[in-house]
Amino acid sequence: MVEDEARKQHRGDVRMLEVELGGNDRARTERAARGSIRLVAHRNGCVLGVSILAAHAGELAHAWVLAIGAGLKLKVVARMIAPYPTLGEVNKAVAGEFYKPKLFGALSR
Repeated sequence: MVEDEARKQHRGDVRMLEVELGGNDRARTERAARGSIRLVAHRNGCVLGVSILAAHAGELAHAWVLAIGAGLKLKVVARMIAPYPTLGEVNKAVAGEFYKPKLFGALSR
C-alpha cells in the first residue's frame, strides 16, 4: 500500500517512516549509498506498505514481504538481529524509526 491509499483507508492512523541508505556502512562501502526505504505503518505497528528505491532493493524486500504477508508488527523487525555490515540493517533501522518518538520524545521536550 502506498501513502495515499493508506491515508484514505486509515485516515489519521498512518505514519510514514523513511531511512536513507547513506547511514549504512555496507552501502557506503559498496558505493551504493544513494536511496532509501520508505515505510507506511499503521499507528498500531502493522506494516501497510514499503517502497525501496536503492541498489539491491530486491534483496532488501524479503523482510517486508514476510512482515506484510505474515501480519508481523514493526517490533518484530526492529528486534531482529542483523549481521554487520549488511544492507539488511537498513530494514531494522526503518522499523526502529517507529519507536523513536516513544523512546526519545521526552528528551525533546
